[in-house]
Amino acid sequence: MSAFRSSALVSVAVAIGFLVALPALAEEAADVLDIAGRYEVKGVTVDKATNQEREISGTITIVQEGSTFTSHSEFKTLTPGTDIVPAKVLGTGNGVIEGSKLTGTGDNQLQSSSVPGLDVDFGMIPHQKVSQSIRSKWTAEVSGDGTIKLVSDNTAAEGEPDYSPTQTTLEGRRVASGPGN
Repeated sequence: MSAFRSSALVSVAVAIGFLVALPALAEEAADVLDIAGRYEVKGVTVDKATNQEREISGTITIVQEGSTFTSHSEFKTLTPGTDIVPAKVLGTGNGVIEGSKLTGTGDNQLQSSSVPGLDVDFGMIPHQKVSQSIRSKWTAEVSGDGTIKLVSDNTAAEGEPDYSPTQTTLEGRRVASGPGN
């Protein structure tokens, strides 16, 4: 058999193998819901020790790569244990997607206003204090219509003994699609 003919047979065999694998690859890709985008959410955080509740709202941005994702979140709430001191929670996370369910972990930073009633984002006045680092483990479900429901169990990051464990429940909807949508 000539080298040309042998090379052509190998090329045909590779092409057939690729064509046979395509439906399985397409089916696997179809099993992963497209969840990339920005979500506006709101809900409540409950202190597990005291059952004290505080409202929380903001955005979660999700970047998807196949069946994994990274996220960035920014929320407004109140400083734990107060009724009038605004706070902001900034976080990053990552995890896996299985069907419409997301499972992940996150690292968050709680920033509080040192002036009661003054928004944490108010500019030109040194009033912001950075407090606890928070570690989160969470699950979420995204529906085909773009709604999201998320439950997060939050504890103090290592070396942060002052944060009382909490659970945050959020619901919202996708307001912008991710890249390629």
